[in-house]
Amino acid sequence: MVSRRLAVQSLSTLSVAAFASRANAEQSCEVFTSATQGATTPDAALQLLKAGNDRFVAGTTRNCDMLKQLKDTAKQQSPFAVVVGCIDSRVPPSWF
Repeated sequence: MVSRRLAVQSLSTLSVAAFASRANAEQSCEVFTSATQGATTPDAALQLLKAGNDRFVAGTTRNCDMLKQLKDTAKQQSPFAVVVGCIDSRVPPSWF
């Protein structure tokens, strides 16, 4: 069973992958707003997800102010993507 804390952290992680501008997207820790969400094309969202996966595979981290991000998303979250998964950990998302 997934704890509430883990669920909130997972959702927060999706929403905090925002970018103030595409020029500094790799360094940004800004949260997505309704405006940035609306301006993000499907191709751009896919590129953001791929870039995040590349960072994960490389073991590269960002040092963002998580408390600020939590406060910025407390009233509204505007994620650029949603990842659908299965509660059964034996089923990888690629099967969906």
